[in-house]
Amino acid sequence: MSEDEIINALSQWKHQEPLHIDGVITGCDKRVEFLLPWWWKNYSAHNSYPVVFLNFGMTETAISWCKKRGDVVDIEIPQGIIADGRGQIDPEALEKWERFKKWKWDKHRIFFTKAVSLLSTKFKRTLWLDIDCEVLGNLALLFEHCVPPYELVVNESRKTKDERRRLIGGLKEGDELYNTGVLVFFHGSPSIQKWIEGWLKYNKYYFGDQDILSKILNRKQYPFKVISREIYNAHRKLVPLTDKVLIRHWMGDGIRLIIKKMLYWNFERDDI
Repeated sequence: MSEDEIINALSQWKHQEPLHIDGVITGCDKRVEFLLPWWWKNYSAHNSYPVVFLNFGMTETAISWCKKRGDVVDIEIPQGIIADGRGQIDPEALEKWERFKKWKWDKHRIFFTKAVSLLSTKFKRTLWLDIDCEVLGNLALLFEHCVPPYELVVNESRKTKDERRRLIGGLKEGDELYNTGVLVFFHGSPSIQKWIEGWLKYNKYYFGDQDILSKILNRKQYPFKVISREIYNAHRKLVPLTDKVLIRHWMGDGIRLIIKKMLYWNFERDDI
C-alpha cells in the first residue's frame, strides 16, 4: 500500500454501526501497564460503563487482565507513518522542542497512537481517559455535556504553561490550547476524524496530539464544548482537591506518587 492508502485506511472509523450506548476507552503500553489496577479500582468504584482497553504494546499478562474486565483492541501503526526520530522531524520544530523540553522520541509515538486509536471505539458516545486519570465519582455528568449540537467535549488546558506550549506546539498567539487527557465525543465526529487525518499527515511538525487538535478547534469549524478542568481534569499540582473534582489527572512526575499510593494499598505488579 502507498502512504496515502495507509493514511486513508487508518483515518476511517472501525465500526460503521456503533452500539447505541455510552462507553469508556483507555490505553497503555508495557511501561505503564502497572497503573491498570489503580485506574480500574478508582473507575469501577463509581461506574459500570463498558470499557475498551487499547493495547499500545502491553504484555500478554496485562492483556489477559484487561480481558477479564472489558474488551481489548490492538493498535498498530505501520513504521514510517509517525515521525519518531530526529531526522524525521521538521528542523524548525525540533529546535523549539529541544530548547524548551527534554524530548523522548517514544512519547511522540505514544501521543499519536492514542489519537488514531479513538477511531476504534464501538460506542455511540465515548469517553477517553488517560491511564493516569483518577476517577473520583460517577461519570454521567461528563457524558451529559456531549449532546447536540456539540460533537466533542474538551478541557481547557493549564494556563501556567500555555505560552511555552503554544511555541513548541506550533500554535499562534491568541490560540487556545486544549488538553486531550479527558475527551468525550460522538462516533462519526468530523472534528475527531479531521484530527486523525491531520496527525497522520503532519505529525512531524507537532509536539503532541493535543497541539494538532487545538489548531483544528481554534478554526471554529466544528461545534465543541469546553468544560472546566477544575472539575473534569484537575491537575494534581494546580487544582485543589475538593468535593467537586470528578477526575484528578496525575500527569508527568505524578506517576511516582501513584506508585506510592499503590504500595499503600498493597498493590503489587503481579496484580496485573
